[in-house]
Amino acid sequence: MEINPLCISILALRLQIIKLENNLKFLLASCSHDDLTISTGGMCAVCNICEKRFEWYCPTSPTKECVYEQEDGSYDIDSCRYCYQPDERK
Repeated sequence: MEINPLCISILALRLQIIKLENNLKFLLASCSHDDLTISTGGMCAVCNICEKRFEWYCPTSPTKECVYEQEDGSYDIDSCRYCYQPDERK
């Protein structure tokens, strides 16, 4: 039985797409988010490289978002661990 050349082309393209998607996932996960557009008021930001959105933007947090879990494991919605802003402002 002869394989249709169109089928071979489709399968080859699908394989390329899978490889490119995997490469893109790796690169997106590796983004350092150094180029941000910060909204008016500074409450959210978008990375201009990978387009990740930071809803609770925190310029001093390693994750670029406010963290309300404190170093001792407690949770304080009135004070971000890094910028000390309350959750309510968001």
